[in-house]
Amino acid sequence: MIDIACGTGAVLLYLAQHGIFADGTDLSEAMCRAALINIRENLVDGGMLTFNTFDPHPVFQAQQMNTKDTDYSLRLEYTNKEGMRERLYNAISYDPYTQIMSGNWKFETLDDNGAVIGERVRPLKMRQTYRQEMRYLLELTGFEIVNVYGGYNKESGEGSAKMLFGA
Repeated sequence: MIDIACGTGAVLLYLAQHGIFADGTDLSEAMCRAALINIRENLVDGGMLTFNTFDPHPVFQAQQMNTKDTDYSLRLEYTNKEGMRERLYNAISYDPYTQIMSGNWKFETLDDNGAVIGERVRPLKMRQTYRQEMRYLLELTGFEIVNVYGGYNKESGEGSAKMLFGA
């Protein structure tokens, strides 16, 4: 199994912990481009495309239509792999005509007293795709949808914002 756009590898780790051999690709632009162009043709016989995404929430989209990429909101505070406290903020805007969500993720590293000692900003740009639109795109490209779950424990996909497709 190949996890395309594996990001931090969280899904790969979960699969490995459950005895499933998987490989991931993300940073290699050439590999990602090739995979995106021919995902279906690169599946082995009997292979399955699986990916997770989310069903956009109209209330959040409406709120994001009036924000800028500098309107940061605190999302969470956590301890990073180096043992340092970090705060994660995001500033997201949404264009309903293009269905593009864009903005920034801001990470602040804190010292023991809570003072900011480092900051990094990562841009975000993604096109949001609704559930029925994703179904249509998969079918249009020759995939047969086998299942749509609402999470990695095979929760029902009906009414869930999470979408884990198997096709």
